[in-house]
Amino acid sequence: MRERLSRGKRTDNDEGEFVYGIPVEGEVVDGVGNETYIITNPGLQWVDGVFMTYDECIEVDPETVGDYTGLTDKNNKQIFEGDIVRLTDVHNEIEWTAVVAFGNPNGEYNWGWQLKAIGEFDGNKDILLWVDMEDTGAYCEVIGNIFDNPELMKAQK
Repeated sequence: MRERLSRGKRTDNDEGEFVYGIPVEGEVVDGVGNETYIITNPGLQWVDGVFMTYDECIEVDPETVGDYTGLTDKNNKQIFEGDIVRLTDVHNEIEWTAVVAFGNPNGEYNWGWQLKAIGEFDGNKDILLWVDMEDTGAYCEVIGNIFDNPELMKAQK
């Protein structure tokens, strides 16, 4: 079974740090609109002879919520939607950066997790190639994300 994990930037402090868990939508107290939360600590608790569920929910900015791809980079760091990665093909002397996106951002035949190039790149944008082919000299490394490192979104010359 695939691990279900998401992250989002918390809204209750100025640092806007990421929290990790399961995203949920919740109704605002006054009944207007919805808020987005990450359940960071789901579990059960024994209370007065009965198992009760408890959740630690932290409100997050819904624009920052991204899912875990199920993949890790060359440093064993989890890769999330919205991460910026550096991709290196040692044998062909190619290095480029991309954003991890879900769907069909490249307008190709495949659907799922893809690499949306920052700048021009005409090679294979299938993230599985870059993650699973380290034995052949293809490497992927998370170098930031689109929320904390917008400067990395500029095409490198």
